[in-house]
Amino acid sequence: MIETFYNNTFINTRKTTATPTSSDTIGTISSFSGLLRPVTDVAKLYSVNNIGKEFDLIADDLTDVKVGDDISLLGVKYDVLGVTVFEDLEGGSDSYLNIRVVK
Repeated sequence: MIETFYNNTFINTRKTTATPTSSDTIGTISSFSGLLRPVTDVAKLYSVNNIGKEFDLIADDLTDVKVGDDISLLGVKYDVLGVTVFEDLEGGSDSYLNIRVVK
């Protein structure tokens, strides 16, 4: 049900290291649909300096996103600050991820 509000497709990239001696490479992990909303409550910001730059990204709970990933939408890059799973307590299919990102 909540996925009916997903109106954008995002690309998730992550730094990976193949071996301890090789350098980090950035690889695309996945693309996924979601809803991007600005954080309007100053008390909920990770940093007060991020006013107007922090967003909540709502996505499917099976989406592979971790803190430190880079999310992009239409060429704009967002850094992932936090990932929280919200479970549907009634056992339905409305579980989702709340991904905090900063531009």
